[in-house]
Amino acid sequence: MTFTAEFKIKYLSPVLLVADLERAVQWYHGLGFETEFTFGGFYAALRKDGFFLHLKVADVRRKKPTAEHVDLVLSMGGVGELYEALNGAGLEIVQPLRKMPYGLEFYVADLDGYVLAFVD
Repeated sequence: MTFTAEFKIKYLSPVLLVADLERAVQWYHGLGFETEFTFGGFYAALRKDGFFLHLKVADVRRKKPTAEHVDLVLSMGGVGELYEALNGAGLEIVQPLRKMPYGLEFYVADLDGYVLAFVD
């Protein structure tokens, strides 16, 4: 079989393993994601701006997050303003706001240690 133009991808969704589904869903709600659906108390699909993120309960044993390890990159406008809004809100800032050749960026870690890069 060949993956040709007639097989169109509707969207790609990363699936992150989380220790506590309800807690993780609430954390991502704080970033503006909305729950699309939940299933069986162990799985949730979240949506923001037409993009999806899935969460699944599993035994999570991640290392301490570092700026050298990024799991998700969210490319968006207003990164400087978002950083100001999130800084001091109790989030774990892994990489403070900085100017890079491609624009502004900062990184936060979620409750399970996944590192999210916000890039303008």
